[in-house]
Amino acid sequence: MADDHMIVLKNTWWPWSLFMSMSVLLCCFCKPGFSEVNPPFSFQKKIEQYAGDGAVGVWDEQGTALFSLNTTKGMVPASILKIVTAAVFIHYAGSDYRFETHFYRDSKGNLFIKGMGDPSLVSEEWVKIAAALKSKGLFEVNELVLDDSFFAPLLKVPGVGQSTNPYDALNGALTTNFNTLYVTVSPRKEVISAESQTPLTIFMKQRALAVRRTGTFRIAIKQNREHALMLFASLGRAFLKQAGIMISGVDRFETVPASLKPFHVHYSSKDSAAIITDMMEYSNNFSANQLFLTAGVMAADPPATLEKAVQATQKFLHQKIGLTNITVVEGSGISRQNKISARQFHEILRYFRPYKHLLPEKDGVWSKTGTLRQVSTLAGFYIPQQNKAQLRLFVIMLQGKHHDRLKILSLLRKHY
Repeated sequence: MADDHMIVLKNTWWPWSLFMSMSVLLCCFCKPGFSEVNPPFSFQKKIEQYAGDGAVGVWDEQGTALFSLNTTKGMVPASILKIVTAAVFIHYAGSDYRFETHFYRDSKGNLFIKGMGDPSLVSEEWVKIAAALKSKGLFEVNELVLDDSFFAPLLKVPGVGQSTNPYDALNGALTTNFNTLYVTVSPRKEVISAESQTPLTIFMKQRALAVRRTGTFRIAIKQNREHALMLFASLGRAFLKQAGIMISGVDRFETVPASLKPFHVHYSSKDSAAIITDMMEYSNNFSANQLFLTAGVMAADPPATLEKAVQATQKFLHQKIGLTNITVVEGSGISRQNKISARQFHEILRYFRPYKHLLPEKDGVWSKTGTLRQVSTLAGFYIPQQNKAQLRLFVIMLQGKHHDRLKILSLLRKHY
């Protein structure tokens, strides 16, 4: 080989041959993993690239950090805050708590209904309520009297706007169908209920036409207490009528006289664990703030207020988890005023671990997403791809990179 090489060098084309020989030699050192000028693009670097100014953290079950990027930085959590709300509610009420709605009768034949903030009082529950009332001998009602005094009136939840979108629905003690109505409006202004289990009432038709839209859509009762009570009353009347209970008088809104005792107490068909499961799956802001406000009442006294709910949350975070310097102004994550760091959120996940099954699960990942404009979060638990016997706690909080949170999670599962 040396002789051949010498012959080539003597050739008049030696510069080209020399160049080729040197190129081959250089290529041996340019293979991936050998170049010092361009080192391999590690998965850590990829995570940092996807995260930008965001925060990413992974911890094992003992709380040891396996990966940490900006985890002490306070950030907007968006809907992963619902995990905090769920933990707070379970602490004060338990996972088997069932919301109550109280029914009273007076000597004039009036039916009083007092709400306790049940977020699961939907059409299917009305069927059970009407049947139970009839089984107890209720066949005629004079006036329907609604009492929503368990919550303070006109609660203004930070971040909730004035739109008719479901996430802007008004919270209250006496609500039905998440304070929304689901309808179909034809181009000819014909309105039908878009739910087979929900009858169309005159009030629902009026609200649907007021929106000036066509198609099938869900409308929220926004910041109007009277409209919320009118929706409740109209559906209550419809379901009682279906059960054969007639109401002759008008609807009134006032508190139940102290002298009356409950004629019937309706317990929600769903316990708090089931309500939380639905809340997580559908990211229901209305339900989250119903739980948030109710937790405040359980830690204090009625009526429910935002101030009591915030105080109950801060007390739980400090006394049960040892966390301070967290800003929580409501329970759904819709407000940008909420602030928490990834490291702090990891401590909440450690508390919530026995209840991870309440989170949506897919392929060994139990998680909750959060999305606002320029905010993208993801938090929960996963089983690593390389070690099926372990469980990891993770928090991803990004600024406006909705698709990158899943890319980051995929990398974390492969390497941690």
